[in-house]
Amino acid sequence: MPGPARWFFAAVVALGVCAASLRAAPAAAEKWIEVRSPHFIVVSNAGEKQARQAADQFEQFRVVFQTAVPKARVDPGQPLIILAVKNEKSLKELIPQFWEKKGNMHPIGVFQAGADKHYVALRLDSSEDNPFRVIYHEYVHLLVNLNFSWVPVWLNEGLAEFFSSATLKGSETGLGKADVNHLYLLQEKRIPLEGLLSADASSPYYNEANRASVFYAESWALTHYLFLDKGTGHRQQLMDYLALVQQGGNPGEAFRKIFGDLKQFQKVFDSYTSQSRYFYVPVKLDRKDDANAYPVRELGAAESAAARGDFYVHTNRPAEAKLALEEAMKLDPKLAAPRESMGLLLYRQGQREDALKWYSEALELDSRNFLAYFFHAQLSFEGRLTPEMVDATKKDLRKSIELNPKFAAAYGVLAQLLAMRAESANEALKLAKQATELEPGEMHHHIVFARILLETGHAAEARILGQRILAAARSQEERAMAHDFLENAARYEQELAERKQLEEELRRQREEARKAAEEAAAARAREAGEAPVVNGATPAPAGRAPAGQTASAGPPARRVTAPGEGRVSAVSCSGKTLDLTLEYYGIKTSLHSEDLWKVEYTTYGQMPKDFHPCTYLKGRNVKVEYTVKTGVAYAGELVSIEIQK
Repeated sequence: MPGPARWFFAAVVALGVCAASLRAAPAAAEKWIEVRSPHFIVVSNAGEKQARQAADQFEQFRVVFQTAVPKARVDPGQPLIILAVKNEKSLKELIPQFWEKKGNMHPIGVFQAGADKHYVALRLDSSEDNPFRVIYHEYVHLLVNLNFSWVPVWLNEGLAEFFSSATLKGSETGLGKADVNHLYLLQEKRIPLEGLLSADASSPYYNEANRASVFYAESWALTHYLFLDKGTGHRQQLMDYLALVQQGGNPGEAFRKIFGDLKQFQKVFDSYTSQSRYFYVPVKLDRKDDANAYPVRELGAAESAAARGDFYVHTNRPAEAKLALEEAMKLDPKLAAPRESMGLLLYRQGQREDALKWYSEALELDSRNFLAYFFHAQLSFEGRLTPEMVDATKKDLRKSIELNPKFAAAYGVLAQLLAMRAESANEALKLAKQATELEPGEMHHHIVFARILLETGHAAEARILGQRILAAARSQEERAMAHDFLENAARYEQELAERKQLEEELRRQREEARKAAEEAAAARAREAGEAPVVNGATPAPAGRAPAGQTASAGPPARRVTAPGEGRVSAVSCSGKTLDLTLEYYGIKTSLHSEDLWKVEYTTYGQMPKDFHPCTYLKGRNVKVEYTVKTGVAYAGELVSIEIQK
């Protein structure tokens, strides 16, 4: 799974500031409804008409993007839920953190991306022309991430700015409306094109507060030029450029290859951004759905409390979440949804066993939520995996995929389980690849695929993929993840090479011993006056060398190991046996030892006197070595554990 989701908010709309009191939900008498459009779920207290309009506007925006980028995927595997509330007071109850500190900005809305579902919370009483622009900006990032494994920062932000400024007014719907603020900034400051193209997430152009606005403005202008120059733009060249960077190409070099000399292009671009009028392209919305036909239903008090409780879980408000979810379960003890959300709340707090109990209760209540099956499997995967538990976990994951075939994470976890057995390695590779295709912008899916390639003997392919992941890394965390994988892959390849060399040496020795046995048998036959035996001599008895040779035990046996590292998320001991789960950027590896005291334990400094692996290891960062095993419910037998600082 990805790191903590970021918050994004729109314009300041209020002057007064006061601390928000803790509460589970608005007044019980308030009416909440649910509107389901073809691609979005709207939960609202603003009335049916406004809720339908909110759903319809998001549907319009989706069609605008799909029309401009016809081959793009526009439907993520996670649901996008919009909490559309009637006023600032209602929004404050959902996101109190923006009112808790004096001087905080009060947003019109927020976008909360998540690995399991995406949330939008917004107020519907704004009179601004495009009040949800920042929300659409983040929605575009989600769509870009759905289609590309890597997009340069300038283009990622440029696309988000370009599309989020779309006009969404029925017959006036269109793309290309010039941003006055961006144009003003571009007359004052410029980033050299070379710097814009090569900027990454750590670039001062992108991060420094006094430069960020210029970076967004220039990224918007360059994207506008490529889409709409002279009305038709340079979209095919843009697609060719994207194809090059997807292959790991340097953004600046790829741009030169597609668009020519940068100095000459700079002149053309400067001229473009100096003009006073820009092309605006109307977009015809080819839609068959009608907002008035969207299904609508009133939510009961328990359902509305559960909906808000889940939102609090996803926005890291555990106290409010707990109150709302407990209220929902009190109002309707047979409702599965609050149990699913309570499971996620405890999962995020590290209380894995309690989380598993809540998800188990949700499934007993016949939950039809693909996430309930996924998290139940995920939590089961962290414990000791008996063959029966492995089968049950696989069943949960296949059910999650059946309920939502677009949910990439379920494919990834199932692939890791199947990779434990040689007979299911091919299916594991197929599923891991499917996860990368469903969410190409999520690097952890690519790491899972690369690790399974490595563990199933495709070391060269794994190394190539690791290099592509490194080239596509958009943050220090992703770069560190890619570097670590490549280092581990190099060690693993070295181990494989050494094993191959050892096997070749043993094969040579066996061949020499066979020939020596044949020669000895032939010599004995000649002495006895019998016909010589060729390629069929009976080998010398076990433990006895052929005549004239000294018995040899061959080279000493060598232990071939695979490397691993991460946080120990689960430990289970039974007698002398030790089972642990190693978690590395959301990737889990199950390891085992028949005798926990035969594992070599090391640490920086002095090992605690009361050290015991069953109580000490959980939650710690470690590096391990293990022998790869197949045909069992774990990845390998532990050899050594190095406990990190």
